[in-house]
Amino acid sequence: MKKFLVFALVLTLSISILIGSAEDAYAVAIRNNPGFAANTLAPTDDGSTAAVNIGFVIDFFNFVTGQLFVNNNGNITFDSALAAFTPFDLTSTNRQIIAPFFADVDTRFAGNPVTYGQDLVNGRPAFGASWIMVDCISNVPLGLNDFQVVLIERFDTGAGNFDIELNYDTINWETGDFPINGAVNCLGGDSARVGFSDGSGLPDTFFEFVGSAVPGAFIDGGPNSLAQNSLNSNVPGRYIIPVRGGIAEPEPTQMIGGEILSIESTALLVSGIQSSFIWLLPT
Repeated sequence: MKKFLVFALVLTLSISILIGSAEDAYAVAIRNNPGFAANTLAPTDDGSTAAVNIGFVIDFFNFVTGQLFVNNNGNITFDSALAAFTPFDLTSTNRQIIAPFFADVDTRFAGNPVTYGQDLVNGRPAFGASWIMVDCISNVPLGLNDFQVVLIERFDTGAGNFDIELNYDTINWETGDFPINGAVNCLGGDSARVGFSDGSGLPDTFFEFVGSAVPGAFIDGGPNSLAQNSLNSNVPGRYIIPVRGGIAEPEPTQMIGGEILSIESTALLVSGIQSSFIWLLPT
């Protein structure tokens, strides 16, 4: 199939949402399952939960576990809790981490605390952690962020298999307004990172989205807006990464304005190589 190289994407995406209240505003990509709000991480700056049960056993790059830690700063970890507020490079870390939006979240003064728990997604056991209407440190009045990570059991495809689902509704800020972060009003500086790592540094054991650490990339209307794009999904703001046999298998396709885009390994930061090229496959 002939491929056409796209050097620039201009995305105009209009979504009509019937909103009955502020709490309903995240009902597009983010899953509003009651179980995902069953437990609450008390309002905190850099706090974490103790080890909590996923509800099933996952195989994450041959690390088999049934527990994880929910960290206030936009990530979950499997090895231990994580208090870091400045997002580090997911392609070279020694931490076992899945980060829907690794940034300096502060839930002490404005917005809502982080929630987590077990429920069902399409009839399958799932664990979700939700950052709904959360603020950045210093609580600059830019608006709040809504994002979520869901782990979905897929034992129908093999023991330990699961899907990573990252969901986004609104991203208004990208970093903490803290001097060492270099930000101004929670924008710029050490901006958010999105992706995962098994902590080994070996090839094909980490995945970082294009736009990570790039000021302005992930926010609404940005060139890599998390709420306006998708991965292996036709739902704007939803990114699905299957993990099979302990190995993440993105084979990513991205929906942009109804067109299916196949993103080659050069289009996302995979195995430590990044490129901005995106290939458009005509349908």
